[in-house]
Amino acid sequence: MSKAFTSEDAGVPEPPVKRDTRLAPGARPFTPDGLAALRSRVETLRAQGPSADLAALDALLKVAVAVPAPVGDSRVAFGSWVDVEDGEGKRASYRVVGPDEADPRAGLVSVESPLAKAFVGKHVGDEVELELPKATRSFTVLRIR
Repeated sequence: MSKAFTSEDAGVPEPPVKRDTRLAPGARPFTPDGLAALRSRVETLRAQGPSADLAALDALLKVAVAVPAPVGDSRVAFGSWVDVEDGEGKRASYRVVGPDEADPRAGLVSVESPLAKAFVGKHVGDEVELELPKATRSFTVLRIR
C-alpha cells in the first residue's frame, strides 16, 4: 500500500517550502513595482520613436525578472522596506531593490550596496553597524514592511 494512504506520519508537520531566489545567469532582479515602471518607461519611449535610450531599456527589459518580496517574513529581504533609526536619533526608510532601479534619494537602495547588505537578514530590534570610509554608523531596525 502507498505510504500516502497510511497514518504512519500523522502529526508530523511538513517542513516549510523554501523559495528558490536564484536568478538565471544574466538576469537582472527588479521588484514588481520597478519592473512595471521599466515597462511603462519603455512604452513611453516607443511612442516617441527609436532612440538609444529605448534600445538600452528594451535590452534591459529582456533580462529583467520580477522578484517579489517574501510575504510574512520578519527579516529584511529583497523588496522589503525597512525603517531605521541611526545612533543620533535620525529616522529613515529604505527599500532593498535591484541595482537597475536604485535611487538613493528616494530611499531605494541596491541589494548590492553596503547599506542593503548590512540590513538584509535583520529583524526588528536588531542593531546594524555600517563601516564607512570615514566613520562607523549604527542603525536600529524599527520596522520591516
